[in-house]
Amino acid sequence: HGLLYDYGGAPLFTRIFWTSLTFVDPLAALLLFVRPHTGLVLTAAIIVSDVLHNTLVGGLSLNGMYISQVVFLLFVVCTVHIAWRGISSHPHHKTMQSANQPTLTEHMYNKENLTKLKKMDSLAPQVMKAFWAFDKAALAEGAIPVKYKELIAIAVAHTTQCPYCIDIHSGNARKAGATDAEIVEAAMVAAALRAGAAVTHATHALPN
Repeated sequence: HGLLYDYGGAPLFTRIFWTSLTFVDPLAALLLFVRPHTGLVLTAAIIVSDVLHNTLVGGLSLNGMYISQVVFLLFVVCTVHIAWRGISSHPHHKTMQSANQPTLTEHMYNKENLTKLKKMDSLAPQVMKAFWAFDKAALAEGAIPVKYKELIAIAVAHTTQCPYCIDIHSGNARKAGATDAEIVEAAMVAAALRAGAAVTHATHALPN
Protein backbone atom coordinates (compact mmCIF):
# COMPACT_ATOMS: atom_id res chain seq x y z
CA HIS A 1 0.00 0.00 0.00
CA GLY A 2 3.00 2.32 0.22
CA LEU A 3 3.06 5.07 2.84
CA LEU A 4 -0.73 5.54 2.75
CA TYR A 5 -1.74 2.24 4.34
CA ASP A 6 -5.51 1.58 4.34
CA TYR A 7 -5.65 0.43 7.99
CA GLY A 8 -8.37 -2.12 7.23
CA GLY A 9 -10.53 0.16 5.10
CA ALA A 10 -10.27 3.32 7.26
CA PRO A 11 -11.55 6.63 5.78
CA LEU A 12 -9.09 8.63 3.69
CA PHE A 13 -8.70 11.37 6.32
CA THR A 14 -7.88 8.76 8.98
CA ARG A 15 -5.36 7.07 6.72
CA ILE A 16 -3.64 10.42 6.02
CA PHE A 17 -3.64 11.36 9.72
CA TRP A 18 -2.27 8.06 11.00
CA THR A 19 0.33 7.89 8.23
CA SER A 20 1.52 11.42 9.09
CA LEU A 21 2.18 10.24 12.65
CA THR A 22 4.84 7.92 11.21
CA PHE A 23 6.89 11.05 10.56
CA VAL A 24 5.60 13.45 13.21
CA ASP A 25 6.13 11.15 16.21
CA PRO A 26 9.91 10.68 15.70
CA LEU A 27 10.19 14.39 14.87
CA ALA A 28 8.64 15.25 18.24
CA ALA A 29 11.04 12.85 19.98
CA LEU A 30 14.01 14.48 18.24
CA LEU A 31 12.83 17.99 19.06
CA LEU A 32 12.51 17.12 22.75
CA PHE A 33 16.30 16.83 22.73
CA VAL A 34 17.33 19.67 20.41
CA ARG A 35 14.44 22.15 20.85
CA PRO A 36 12.73 21.03 24.06
CA HIS A 37 9.97 23.66 24.15
CA THR A 38 9.03 23.03 20.52
CA GLY A 39 9.16 19.28 21.10
CA LEU A 40 6.90 19.62 24.14
CA VAL A 41 4.32 21.62 22.20
CA LEU A 42 4.39 19.16 19.30
CA THR A 43 4.07 16.17 21.65
CA ALA A 44 1.04 17.72 23.34
CA ALA A 45 -0.49 18.59 19.95
CA ILE A 46 -0.02 15.00 18.73
CA ILE A 47 -1.78 13.34 21.65
CA VAL A 48 -4.59 15.93 21.71
CA SER A 49 -5.22 15.58 17.97
CA ASP A 50 -4.96 11.79 18.18
CA VAL A 51 -7.55 11.46 20.94
CA LEU A 52 -9.80 14.05 19.28
CA HIS A 53 -9.60 12.24 15.94
CA ASN A 54 -10.27 8.82 17.44
CA THR A 55 -13.19 10.19 19.43
CA LEU A 56 -14.77 11.85 16.38
CA VAL A 57 -14.24 8.81 14.17
CA GLY A 58 -14.95 5.98 16.60
CA GLY A 59 -16.84 7.70 19.39
CA LEU A 60 -16.31 7.11 23.08
CA SER A 61 -15.11 3.58 23.61
CA LEU A 62 -13.94 1.16 26.28
CA ASN A 63 -11.32 -0.15 23.88
CA GLY A 64 -8.03 -0.60 25.73
CA MET A 65 -6.01 1.35 23.16
CA TYR A 66 -8.43 4.29 23.28
CA ILE A 67 -8.49 4.34 27.09
CA SER A 68 -4.67 4.30 27.23
CA GLN A 69 -4.57 7.29 24.86
CA VAL A 70 -7.05 9.22 27.02
CA VAL A 71 -5.05 8.41 30.17
CA PHE A 72 -1.86 9.56 28.47
CA LEU A 73 -3.62 12.75 27.35
CA LEU A 74 -4.66 13.49 30.92
CA PHE A 75 -1.10 12.83 32.08
CA VAL A 76 0.30 15.26 29.48
CA VAL A 77 -2.25 17.94 30.36
CA CYS A 78 -1.44 17.65 34.06
CA THR A 79 2.35 17.62 33.69
CA VAL A 80 3.14 19.76 30.63
CA HIS A 81 3.47 22.94 32.69
CA ILE A 82 5.93 21.21 35.03
CA ALA A 83 8.03 20.02 32.09
CA TRP A 84 7.91 23.51 30.55
CA ARG A 85 9.22 25.13 33.74
CA GLY A 86 11.86 22.43 34.10
CA ILE A 87 13.16 23.07 30.60
CA SER A 88 13.22 26.84 31.16
CA SER A 89 15.20 26.51 34.39
CA HIS A 90 17.73 24.03 33.02
CA PRO A 91 21.23 25.61 32.80
CA HIS A 92 21.86 24.16 29.32
CA HIS A 93 18.65 25.70 28.00
CA LYS A 94 19.55 29.09 29.46
CA THR A 95 22.99 28.87 27.86
CA MET A 96 21.51 27.99 24.46
CA GLN A 97 18.92 30.76 24.80
CA SER A 98 21.61 33.30 25.62
CA ALA A 99 23.72 32.14 22.67
CA ASN A 100 20.81 32.68 20.28
CA GLN A 101 20.03 36.17 21.55
CA PRO A 102 21.94 39.17 20.27
CA THR A 103 24.28 40.83 22.73
CA LEU A 104 23.61 44.38 23.88
CA THR A 105 26.37 45.64 21.60
CA GLU A 106 24.96 43.76 18.60
CA HIS A 107 21.52 45.17 19.31
CA MET A 108 22.77 48.71 19.86
CA TYR A 109 24.79 48.79 16.64
CA ASN A 110 22.46 46.85 14.36
CA LYS A 111 22.30 48.83 11.12
CA GLU A 112 18.53 48.28 11.04
CA ASN A 113 18.37 50.93 13.78
CA LEU A 114 19.22 53.52 11.13
CA THR A 115 15.80 52.97 9.57
CA LYS A 116 14.42 54.80 12.62
CA LEU A 117 15.99 58.02 11.36
CA LYS A 118 12.92 58.55 9.18
CA LYS A 119 10.75 58.37 12.27
CA MET A 120 13.00 60.92 13.96
CA ASP A 121 12.55 63.15 10.89
CA SER A 122 8.81 63.11 11.47
CA LEU A 123 9.03 63.51 15.26
CA ALA A 124 11.39 66.50 15.17
CA PRO A 125 11.11 67.79 11.58
CA GLN A 126 12.65 71.25 12.01
CA VAL A 127 15.62 70.07 14.04
CA MET A 128 16.32 67.06 11.83
CA LYS A 129 15.97 69.11 8.66
CA ALA A 130 18.51 71.58 10.03
CA PHE A 131 20.82 68.72 11.02
CA TRP A 132 20.75 67.09 7.58
CA ALA A 133 21.39 70.44 5.90
CA PHE A 134 24.33 71.11 8.24
CA ASP A 135 25.74 67.60 7.74
CA LYS A 136 25.52 67.96 3.97
CA ALA A 137 27.13 71.40 3.98
CA ALA A 138 29.92 70.36 6.34
CA LEU A 139 30.97 67.47 4.11
CA ALA A 140 30.48 69.23 0.78
CA GLU A 141 33.35 70.26 -1.50
CA GLY A 142 35.00 73.42 -0.21
CA ALA A 143 38.41 74.67 0.80
CA ILE A 144 39.00 71.07 1.86
CA PRO A 145 38.25 68.47 -0.87
CA VAL A 146 35.51 65.91 -0.16
CA LYS A 147 38.00 63.04 0.08
CA TYR A 148 39.92 64.72 2.88
CA LYS A 149 36.74 65.71 4.69
CA GLU A 150 35.66 62.06 4.63
CA LEU A 151 39.08 61.01 5.95
CA ILE A 152 38.68 63.55 8.75
CA ALA A 153 35.22 62.12 9.42
CA ILE A 154 36.72 58.62 9.65
CA ALA A 155 39.30 59.80 12.17
CA VAL A 156 36.64 61.55 14.25
CA ALA A 157 34.36 58.51 14.02
CA HIS A 158 37.13 56.40 15.53
CA THR A 159 37.51 58.81 18.44
CA THR A 160 33.74 58.92 19.03
CA GLN A 161 33.72 55.14 18.43
CA CYS A 162 30.60 55.23 16.27
CA PRO A 163 30.38 52.08 14.09
CA TYR A 164 27.68 53.68 11.96
CA CYS A 165 29.89 56.67 11.16
CA ILE A 166 32.95 54.50 10.50
CA ASP A 167 30.98 52.39 8.03
CA ILE A 168 29.27 55.29 6.26
CA HIS A 169 32.30 57.57 5.97
CA SER A 170 34.65 54.75 4.97
CA GLY A 171 32.32 54.05 2.08
CA ASN A 172 32.03 57.73 1.19
CA ALA A 173 35.81 58.16 1.36
CA ARG A 174 36.33 55.28 -1.07
CA LYS A 175 33.76 56.79 -3.43
CA ALA A 176 35.71 60.06 -3.25
CA GLY A 177 38.91 58.24 -4.23
CA ALA A 178 40.48 57.39 -0.86
CA THR A 179 42.56 54.24 -0.68
CA ASP A 180 42.57 51.67 2.11
CA ALA A 181 46.02 52.93 3.13
CA GLU A 182 44.69 56.48 3.52
CA ILE A 183 41.71 55.25 5.55
CA VAL A 184 43.97 53.26 7.87
CA GLU A 185 46.34 56.23 8.28
CA ALA A 186 43.37 58.45 9.18
CA ALA A 187 42.38 55.93 11.86
CA MET A 188 45.98 55.85 13.13
CA VAL A 189 45.95 59.66 13.46
CA ALA A 190 42.85 59.29 15.63
CA ALA A 191 44.60 56.60 17.68
CA ALA A 192 47.63 58.83 18.14
CA LEU A 193 45.47 61.71 19.34
CA ARG A 194 43.63 59.47 21.80
CA ALA A 195 46.90 58.03 23.06
CA GLY A 196 48.44 61.47 23.23
CA ALA A 197 45.58 62.67 25.41
CA ALA A 198 46.24 59.83 27.85
CA VAL A 199 49.97 60.56 27.88
CA THR A 200 49.58 64.29 28.50
CA HIS A 201 46.89 63.75 31.13
CA ALA A 202 49.25 61.36 32.89
CA THR A 203 51.19 64.44 33.97
CA HIS A 204 48.37 65.19 36.39
CA ALA A 205 49.14 61.94 38.18
CA LEU A 206 52.63 63.15 39.09
CA PRO A 207 53.31 65.42 42.05
CA ASN A 208 54.41 69.01 41.41
